[in-house]
Amino acid sequence: MLLPTDTCPEGPAYSIPRYQPINIDSSKSVDVKGQRSNVKTMFKPQNDDVYTTTQFRYKFGELGCQFVEMIVEDKEELSADKKKIWFKVKNGLPKLNTIYLSFPQYSNDVGIGFFQYNPIKDPNFEQFDPLVIRVNIDSPVDLDGSISYIAWYYYKPEDPDRLLDIKVTPGGSNSVNFALSREA
Repeated sequence: MLLPTDTCPEGPAYSIPRYQPINIDSSKSVDVKGQRSNVKTMFKPQNDDVYTTTQFRYKFGELGCQFVEMIVEDKEELSADKKKIWFKVKNGLPKLNTIYLSFPQYSNDVGIGFFQYNPIKDPNFEQFDPLVIRVNIDSPVDLDGSISYIAWYYYKPEDPDRLLDIKVTPGGSNSVNFALSREA
């Protein structure tokens, strides 16, 4: 059983990216006598139509706290039970193919990427302070819309909560330069 991992002002909520569809299975719902044959299930997403189905699949178009009201009706007793299921819909992160690092002061266009490791063994490497590093990304894709901006940052592995530098570029810009000081 999946448990809520976030909260909305109304209570616990399931956290999902906007582009990810949700699935709610009501096929095990029963009437007041414990039978499945006299049950009708309906789903009413916030600001949307009513869907009559036992296997409900839905994608939220808006960010923030959203709900789906699940209504289970006992057709024989003419009674119904309602429950709001809350979702915290978040902006999904873009997907990248590769990140490349290069060092412009070396005129080094071959750098370090996800699937390779190419350390530089230049004896003059120590003379550069600050060391300029260019970060390039390849083919960013945002599954729930378009990329409006890219936030770039770095930190020391031993202290990931302390960002040493952050830069923001427009969504169409696939590279940025950082100047790393040896004292940072």
